[in-house]
Amino acid sequence: MITVNNINYETDVISVLHDIHEQLPNILNVIKDAGENVMVQCPFHKDGQETKPSCGIHKETGVYHCFTCHEKGDLTEFISNCFHRYDWGIFGASWLRQMYQVVEVEDRPEIDLEFNRKNLKKTNYFYVPEMVLDQFRYTHPYMYQRKMTDKVIELFDLGYDKETDMITFPVRDIYGNCLFVARRSVKGKYFHYPSGAEKPLYGVYEINRLPYDAKEIWVTESMFNCLTLWTHNIPAVALNGTGSKYQMEELAKLHCRCIVLALDPDAAGRTGMKKIKNYLLKHTDTLVYTVDYIDGRDINDLSNEECEELIKSKHIF
Repeated sequence: MITVNNINYETDVISVLHDIHEQLPNILNVIKDAGENVMVQCPFHKDGQETKPSCGIHKETGVYHCFTCHEKGDLTEFISNCFHRYDWGIFGASWLRQMYQVVEVEDRPEIDLEFNRKNLKKTNYFYVPEMVLDQFRYTHPYMYQRKMTDKVIELFDLGYDKETDMITFPVRDIYGNCLFVARRSVKGKYFHYPSGAEKPLYGVYEINRLPYDAKEIWVTESMFNCLTLWTHNIPAVALNGTGSKYQMEELAKLHCRCIVLALDPDAAGRTGMKKIKNYLLKHTDTLVYTVDYIDGRDINDLSNEECEELIKSKHIF
């Protein structure tokens, strides 16, 4: 274990250096144990390719000092500089947390939402058993960093897979049966879906559980954007894309007065919204709305006040 800036990390300096080299194979080709220090080729001069290692890093404190170019600082600064992030260690601290900090996960709090997942209407498809989903029913700090509430976590059965370090998203049919489990890496932006899986509307089961017919339903690209709207009591579904024919057919079956298209404010999102709008206007009497994004940020990246302003900006598309 090492301690950097009063934070404990379950690793050691030599392991950190080897992990940096694995991600940046052009530097730190020589890592030599030298008692209290570790000697490495200095990454700050000669493009990190000096013949004899001249940079020493203290094993316990992580403080580094190059005896040739006289660069010095703490381990977070060393890491930032290796990745060409000259930010006084901000990136390095984030990299250390993501790589080594032990995160405590907890059993999900019990919240009674007055529904039972064990007696669902079955069809002829294979479903993910509840005993499998039971393995994931934990909360992880990342969920709260992404602005999820305990109520939304329970409603959508969000979980955490300890083996893969991923947040789990059970994707359900209209009856509540779990078709497959989507996953989102805690350490990166990687989303995983089972190969060949048809993407239904994420959230359609939860909408059909509402005790009333929703006046409007929002449509987003990402699951996190969809879930953020639910934290504001806005029923929403996610496409996990820009809309397939199957998904548009499912949108046309929703019972609501209007659909608000809130796909990402980029070229692909705008094209997807036009495609969905034309389909809905042709096949339904539903009113189609859109919103005015404040800037290029996702809904999940907005503050509560900004999200409320976005909700108010709804207008006919």
